[in-house]
Amino acid sequence: MVRELKQVCSNLPKLAIPLDEDELVVYTDANDYRWAAVLMKRTTTGEEPCRYTGELFSEQQAQVWHINEKEFFAVWKAFKKWPLFLLAKEFTLKVDNTNVKSFLKNKLESKIKKARIIRWQAECQYYCYNLVVIKSHENVLADFLTRDGGI
Repeated sequence: MVRELKQVCSNLPKLAIPLDEDELVVYTDANDYRWAAVLMKRTTTGEEPCRYTGELFSEQQAQVWHINEKEFFAVWKAFKKWPLFLLAKEFTLKVDNTNVKSFLKNKLESKIKKARIIRWQAECQYYCYNLVVIKSHENVLADFLTRDGGI
């Protein structure tokens, strides 16, 4: 058992250390049961993972929340997880759900005004980011972490 665990750990990708001058990119994703986020830094050869996070939704969250709320929750949790990296500079936020843009940028219509969403929206306004909506197949790491066997 220990030998197998060591083998798995030795094959994990190395996490880069983000420096002040690095351009940062945050990828987020959610499905019915879990959310995930990955902090990457841009390099001359592409992007390197720096940090990742995620967890299962509670039973209540999984059953009651709409997928759009779950996707927005993943963004909010990523921001709260990495304030030391994200508050100090502009970064790119990449999501694969077009409705996240509405949650972040627009005043919410009264039918979806929920205290938690308004709070998340207010807290996200502290961050300076460029939002990019990407195709699901481009959200590889965050998507993988939301699958069974991910986080």
